[in-house]
Amino acid sequence: MAEFKLERFKYTWKGEWIAGTVYKRDDIVRVGGKSYVCLEGHTADAKFKTDLLAVLEGSNPPQAAPRWRLMTDGRSYKGQWATATTYAISDIVEKDGSLWVCVNEHDSTNFVTNKDDWALLVSHIKYTTEWATATDYGPGALVKYNGIVYKCIEPHVSGLFLEDNLVTTPTNVNVTVVRNAEDTENVYALNGIPQAELTLAKGKTYVFDQSPPEDGDDTNLFFGGGVDASNNPIQNPHPFLLSLTENGLHNSGVVYNEGVKYYLNGNEVTQSLYVSNFAIATTRQVHFSVPYTAPTPVYYFCRYHAPMGAAFTIDTSADIAWEVFHSGIEYAGAWARETLYRKNDLVLYGGSIWKCTETHQSAAVGLLDENGKLADQLDTTKFNIELPGFQYESEWSDTAEYQPGDVVRYGGYLYFASKYNRDEQPAQSQDSTKSWVELQYGYNFVGDWTEGAEYNPGDMVLRGGELYMARVSIGASEEDGSTSDYLQTEKWELVIPSKTWGEAWITGRRYFVGEVVYHFGDAYVCNQYHVGSNDNFPGDNGSGYFYWDLLIQAGQVSGLSAKSDLLTFNLSRTNVGDGSTIGPTSVPIGRPDQLLSVDGEDNVFWKDYLRTAGEIFVGTHGMDTRGYGLSPDKPFRSVRFAAEYVEATFPALTPIKIKVNTGRYVEIGPISIPAGAVVMGDELRSTTIVANPPLDDYQNETIQLEGMWDYFASTLLSLLSNVDVPALPGNNEIQKKDATILGLSENNIILGLTDIIKQKIEFNAGSGSIDPVITSTNIISADSQRRQAASKLELVGPFLSQQVDAWARQTYPDKVYRTNRVAEDFAHFIAAIVYDLRYEGTYKSVLSGERYAAAITGSNLLDLFRCRDTTGVRNTTLEGLDGSLNPPGVFDLYQRPTSGAFTALDPGWGPADERTWIMKRSPYIQGNTTIGAACTGMRVDGLLHNGGNKSMTANDYTQVLSDGIGAWISDNGRAELVSVFTYYNQVGYLAERGGVIRATNGNNSYGAYGSIADGIDPNEVPLVAEVFNRDNEATVSGVYAGAFGDEIFVYEYENAGEGYTTASSTIVGAGANAAVIHEDIRHGSLFQSRIVNPADSGSVGGVGYTNVQNQATQGDTTSITLNPNETSTAAELVGQAIYIISGTGTGQYGYIQAYNELNSTATIYKESVPNTPGWDHVLAGTAIEATLESNTRYQIEPRITSSKPDFTANNYNVSSGRDIIDIAFSNTTFEFTDIPGTPGSGIVEQQDGLAPANAVFDITKNGLVYEVTVTDGGLGYAVGDSIDILGSVLGGEDITNDCHIKVASVTDDSSNSIVTIVVTGKGRSGKFVAIAKPNFVLESDTGQGWNEVLLPNQGAIDWIKVRAGNNRFVAIAKGTDEAAYSLNGTAWTSVTLPFDEEWVDLEFGEGRFVAIAENSTTVIQSSDGITWTSSNMPNDAVGDSASAEWQAMTYGKGKFVAVAGNDGTVGHSTDGTSWTFDSGFVATENLQVAGLAYGNNRYLALLETGETYYSFDGSVWTQGTDVPSQDGSTVMRWNDIKFAEGVFMAICDANNQLVGGDLNGNDTNFAATTEDGIVWQGRTLASTKPYYGIGFGVVNDIGSWIIGTKNIQIGAIAKVETGAQVKVRARLGSGGLIQTIKILDPGSGYTQANPPVFTITDNKFTVGIGWENRVGSGVLAQPSWVNRGIGYRSSTTKVTVTGDGYADNIPDTNIIKISGLPRVPTIGSQLLFPIIEDDNTEDPNDLKSYRVAIATDLGDDGTGNGTRLVQFQISPRMRNENDLVHGTSVTINENFSQCRITGHDFLDIGTGNFIETNYPDIYAGGNYFTSAPENEVYETAGGRIFYVSTDQDGNFRAGELFSVQQATGVVTISAEFFDLDGLSELSLGGVRLGGSGAVVREFSTDPTFAEDSNQVIPTQRAIATFLADRLSVGGSDLELNAFQAGQIYVGGPENQIDNIQNKIINVAVPVYVPGADALGNPAGLSGSYVGQMLLLRNFDESMK
Repeated sequence: MAEFKLERFKYTWKGEWIAGTVYKRDDIVRVGGKSYVCLEGHTADAKFKTDLLAVLEGSNPPQAAPRWRLMTDGRSYKGQWATATTYAISDIVEKDGSLWVCVNEHDSTNFVTNKDDWALLVSHIKYTTEWATATDYGPGALVKYNGIVYKCIEPHVSGLFLEDNLVTTPTNVNVTVVRNAEDTENVYALNGIPQAELTLAKGKTYVFDQSPPEDGDDTNLFFGGGVDASNNPIQNPHPFLLSLTENGLHNSGVVYNEGVKYYLNGNEVTQSLYVSNFAIATTRQVHFSVPYTAPTPVYYFCRYHAPMGAAFTIDTSADIAWEVFHSGIEYAGAWARETLYRKNDLVLYGGSIWKCTETHQSAAVGLLDENGKLADQLDTTKFNIELPGFQYESEWSDTAEYQPGDVVRYGGYLYFASKYNRDEQPAQSQDSTKSWVELQYGYNFVGDWTEGAEYNPGDMVLRGGELYMARVSIGASEEDGSTSDYLQTEKWELVIPSKTWGEAWITGRRYFVGEVVYHFGDAYVCNQYHVGSNDNFPGDNGSGYFYWDLLIQAGQVSGLSAKSDLLTFNLSRTNVGDGSTIGPTSVPIGRPDQLLSVDGEDNVFWKDYLRTAGEIFVGTHGMDTRGYGLSPDKPFRSVRFAAEYVEATFPALTPIKIKVNTGRYVEIGPISIPAGAVVMGDELRSTTIVANPPLDDYQNETIQLEGMWDYFASTLLSLLSNVDVPALPGNNEIQKKDATILGLSENNIILGLTDIIKQKIEFNAGSGSIDPVITSTNIISADSQRRQAASKLELVGPFLSQQVDAWARQTYPDKVYRTNRVAEDFAHFIAAIVYDLRYEGTYKSVLSGERYAAAITGSNLLDLFRCRDTTGVRNTTLEGLDGSLNPPGVFDLYQRPTSGAFTALDPGWGPADERTWIMKRSPYIQGNTTIGAACTGMRVDGLLHNGGNKSMTANDYTQVLSDGIGAWISDNGRAELVSVFTYYNQVGYLAERGGVIRATNGNNSYGAYGSIADGIDPNEVPLVAEVFNRDNEATVSGVYAGAFGDEIFVYEYENAGEGYTTASSTIVGAGANAAVIHEDIRHGSLFQSRIVNPADSGSVGGVGYTNVQNQATQGDTTSITLNPNETSTAAELVGQAIYIISGTGTGQYGYIQAYNELNSTATIYKESVPNTPGWDHVLAGTAIEATLESNTRYQIEPRITSSKPDFTANNYNVSSGRDIIDIAFSNTTFEFTDIPGTPGSGIVEQQDGLAPANAVFDITKNGLVYEVTVTDGGLGYAVGDSIDILGSVLGGEDITNDCHIKVASVTDDSSNSIVTIVVTGKGRSGKFVAIAKPNFVLESDTGQGWNEVLLPNQGAIDWIKVRAGNNRFVAIAKGTDEAAYSLNGTAWTSVTLPFDEEWVDLEFGEGRFVAIAENSTTVIQSSDGITWTSSNMPNDAVGDSASAEWQAMTYGKGKFVAVAGNDGTVGHSTDGTSWTFDSGFVATENLQVAGLAYGNNRYLALLETGETYYSFDGSVWTQGTDVPSQDGSTVMRWNDIKFAEGVFMAICDANNQLVGGDLNGNDTNFAATTEDGIVWQGRTLASTKPYYGIGFGVVNDIGSWIIGTKNIQIGAIAKVETGAQVKVRARLGSGGLIQTIKILDPGSGYTQANPPVFTITDNKFTVGIGWENRVGSGVLAQPSWVNRGIGYRSSTTKVTVTGDGYADNIPDTNIIKISGLPRVPTIGSQLLFPIIEDDNTEDPNDLKSYRVAIATDLGDDGTGNGTRLVQFQISPRMRNENDLVHGTSVTINENFSQCRITGHDFLDIGTGNFIETNYPDIYAGGNYFTSAPENEVYETAGGRIFYVSTDQDGNFRAGELFSVQQATGVVTISAEFFDLDGLSELSLGGVRLGGSGAVVREFSTDPTFAEDSNQVIPTQRAIATFLADRLSVGGSDLELNAFQAGQIYVGGPENQIDNIQNKIINVAVPVYVPGADALGNPAGLSGSYVGQMLLLRNFDESMK
């Protein structure tokens, strides 16, 4: 027995080859990119090549014995080429951009040396850097050298200059023919040298020119040819060629063409053409670019004659390595001596840019001209001017060298150097010999004039107040000692006479004319030069010198002479001792405690102040301490202290006036006004109370405050226990003691409250995290310890507060405190603690801490006044509240201020604090003005009080609150407002959450909103129900009709519905005979594209979208010529969609790929095939018109394309591999018996011996529907009881398959047994079934897990088809009479067929199964798969004797269609019994039909070879597009095709062919899909298998394709999920608004989580749209058109859909329907939806309120709960963005917020806050506010405003329903709350229509105007429809009884009909025009014409 070593059958991978490694046989290594297998064991050499080329040791001659053999070839990329690297064969490196492959193993040195070891693999370029010497460059390297980019063409190491290796321009060599020296033969002469032997340099190009000279003999053509009989030279051409052999072709050589190009007449030609056309060419050239590999020598010779040439020697030493890649330049800066300049260098020289033309070194020294002057320094023979210019060189210098173009300033002039010069002074007099030219006359200001200075022409000086300019050069030598040379006009020119301000006049100073001085208060100007002295001072000097003129005279002296003087004009004073009272004087000072007064005679005097009882006083000069506040002369300093004093001193409700003196009071808020007290200012509101900003005195004292509290705590216990505490300096209080001695316990209670104070301070003003809670009571504590602690602390409080003050000043001497400030703070703390000890809690302690924190942070965000019962604030100006608005994102409607209120209810310590309740009289706010920002004037929050009136009143209350709220009333609060005025407020009046405002005689001016009522009573218990959107059917917004016969192409759905299983359509319009079947019902489909608000908050529907309709002039299959009047540009049209909507080509569409504006022609591309010219058709497969005509009407609109559904494929295993033949899916039928129910809620009369018992049911799941029979009604049930049978009991998956039984009626006896029921619920989806040979069934619920059962027919082994219908499966076998059926896919029953035939196909349709046989006319039918009948087809359709060989059948469009393979015959039948034959496929024989399917309104046949045929009617067939191939060439064998959900899917196998170079037998992973049979898409399955058998099913609303295999276990079932692509159009309205998205194809295979995504292409829109694509199941696709009808028009055709589904239309009108209501709510109820937030409120949880105007009871809602379905008309209307989906919960309330306003004004509401309004500046120049009248009144979230008002224009309004416009008298009545349905008559009374007094009756929508009434007014829609019906291009003729017009003038001077294209004009009807000529002879016009477009002009008299 043979033995095998298994290890010899294995290779061992060793990775990279490594030198020195021991290798064994069969080891595999990688060397470079190749792999080698070891042939014998060895230790690796240092070089792999050595082992690879090893020889047998000792062999002679050497015998190859390699140790390695190439196993797989390959290459290895090694990166950048590098030196000192070992490279193996096939290694790839990059060198200077190109890729090279190693051809010889070697160690690299440099690339030039190793270049023969490399072969160029990929040539490329790479920029390296600036060219450098001694650098290794490879081909493709780019370098920059002197501004020029060069490309390396030969590897080399660079030398000193790049030019040394540069390819130069081609060398021209003139080639002529002469006689040789012996005159024996013709020879070539090169550049005149006979048979010249030249040396050619490699890399250079030589042009050998044989062109004839312009004059002289053409020796290359005629030389040596002799002459003819006429003595004319005979042609003897001498074409110049090269060879490596001497004499070339004459010596058995060949032509050498490497690097050679031939040119005739300037064009490159082949060598043969060069020779053959040589004689007739006018120019002849041979270009030889010497290759680097060219051998030497190379010979030139004549094609026809030998020997004429000689040899060229190739100079191999010439190293030409560079060629110009990109010419450039390089700037080298300013020209300089001794500098190397290279070609193309740019230099700056003399202001101009020069370009170097030749490389050279500039001269070392300057050059002189023939006159010895400085000459050009730049060598102009080697430079050319590139850019002329000039150079400014500042001031002229006698040492500088100047070049032409230099500009200098000399004096005030500019001079231009005309030649090179040095030390040549510019002068004013110029001539041609001078070096300078005057360029510009100018000025040079040099300051004040100075004696002896030198001045040049143009210099300007200031002398006194005058400005002079030097006319000539004025130097020191010209000084004449005079100071008046400026008067010499030949030297100086007076430029500006003026004045200059000096100082006080003094003596001894020179004064120039124009100088100004002041003297004793007056100002004088000098009029003559002089030196000041006591004799000539300004003014009246009495000396006779008048050098000064008075300029300004001083005023009178003031009466105020000392600081703090008061001015009066009525007091006696001493004036020069004469007792005069003339003039002002100061007021005398009074005594302390006196008031400055004025008597009745206006005398000012001081008087003593008298105290007044019952009042508390506050003044700016007061103090907040004991002994103050009881008199005006000693008032309190702050209002807060006064209020707290009143509360602590007087019983509640004691009438107290807190009189606040005139002045400004900065107060720490909030201030609580005690009950009964009123804060009163002065009558002029000059008492200003301001909420404090951060107080400086309180800043940065955290450490000090902690120290004070520590000292307080350390001292407290001593004081409580009567221990003496020494008073610190500054503490003048005496420590008081009583008999009570307290200890540590009381001390700790007190310190506990101090902690509360500190926590509040830290939380509000620091970084504390604890906000202490307010607690309190109005009952004195029963705890004696607390009471004693309060009394003791109250006793020692004054001493303790002053002691802390003194301690702080002593401890922190650097801290500056206001007098007594610390004592006041701690007195406040102590008083708060005392209160909280007595009234156990934290109330006052928290408020005290809040007060101190507000001193630090400011109280601008807090309330200022908090009012209690019978309080008020009067005659004040309130300021200081300064907040901000909440950001817009928080509250979208109106923003709310963050600051507090000037007047608000006092919250006390909580809602139960009765001290603060409003019990006797509301707080009264009178005569006040508030000024603030983002705050509230009056705030009444009803939640603050549990009892009382929760109210405030106000009169004469002016509120200037920028961004604030004037009156804010909420939560059942109340306010009465009289003359309350708001300015600049965010909201003037705001009532919310049940708040009520009653106001009169007020106004809301400026600001954002006037009055707002927002919300409802939050405490109401509302009704709860649900929105009902599903009582509508699918909506067809229009049809696409036209073309021949005006047939209908497609529906355009607005809502394609959901939940349909059956549907029908009613079509009404101008046409007839249209009939459809709805049999394509989709899942995962777009049922509505709802236009919503876009993300950028633009308009719903957008603005400005393209909507162009017009008549075309012509067109073809790829273009259309638009109307010549089209004004759109290419930029606007390219990319837009274009549809032909009527006339020739109707239904065609595409998108505009290009547009020629000159001829109005648009190039059209298909939407279906990317980047393909041509038209698509809405009914794909319809022939495209070859020619479009002028009756073609087009529409250009936005192009909307949709994303495609996903394509997913997975494979799943089965238990055993089976030969699967066919697959089907069906809903199933299951029966369940004796299913018990749950107990009822009814009563059973026990005395009758009855006891409750459960009902029992039999349940049949028939498809998805439960059919329930009550077998036992049970006992004890009540109407409305619900019984739920779990879905898991009924074969379902989960609760979604539960069966819900609701009791509808029970017996009327004591048993209360169930009589009738209502059943709802959805059974489980169906099942997939696959049949396999010989008798297997594989079944699956999902297509993933599969079970196997057996068919009952053991003998039937050739099962061929399984089909589903009527909730069952039926299978048939070929060549037998056996079949089987199953109700559930698991249990099968055998059936015997009527005949034993070669059954070939089985289909279900029209409620029956139909089977056909292959070679038989027998057809059988069955409705249940059990009982079968038979019929016969006609024998043949073609007429020959052979029967049709049926191969496939399908059902669709109401008929069965079968196709025969032998001759393409097609048969069809509407019932499967009676058949009609058609000729079928044209000229086809012996077809092998793989499958036949129906879908998308077409029958599609697929042949095994991939050809397709389609038909719209099953009779006329057209060859379609071949199915694609997997590799693009191999014809796959196609096995089957089926249609579902808008998609045809075809499967195939490889047919044992090579596919893409692979041979996998029949296995493939390729399939194909199409939606129309025209455009196919190849699909890749998850695994490569021998696929066969395909089916489709929908499980849980997800469609899946299931594909079987042959005898495969692993991955035997492929599951594919995909679908059809959505196709939509836009319906546009005016202004480019997209009104709706019209659905042409709803697609399939999408999900709501992954819906179709639209891309909208439009180049004109200004505001984009948003949309919500809604995906559902049971969606209607296009119906199958049994008859497309005739005479239909798109504009008038209406379609109504009915079926078992619904259209879930989210309401966007004022009509909604609500189910689940126990009763019909009352009018005025408020509807709240949890999904619709109110954007106009602060709280993001607030919901928008809708008001009920009309409620209509629609009856029982069908839920079995006895609840109602009610239709509501609401206000405001629902908006698109509300997304009010079906089932949305709704709550219904009746209580609402309200404002009741009378006599009210709204002024410029909407203009904004104070800054935005900027009154009164905005009125300047006639400007006006931009207001928003719609914001005057706003009701939201159920709030109501009842008002009578006027606005700034005097327009009157009474609520929302009635308004009068004063300027025009127009009266507007809002119809929002009126139901106009059924309005039969509108009588206008005394207002007559046209003077007739007619009664207008009904606004008719009848487009036929059939009534012909004078009292029926047609709507716009009726008129538009009538005109469209009569005048549309595709419609009927214009219908007129008669046309009588006298003469008709068409236009133009000849009154002729014409068009702008000079084409024939046809009229589409027979025409007869009778008439007569000028002599009266009859002359008529008659004939028949075809109608085209008429382009007319308006008629006018000139035309007539």
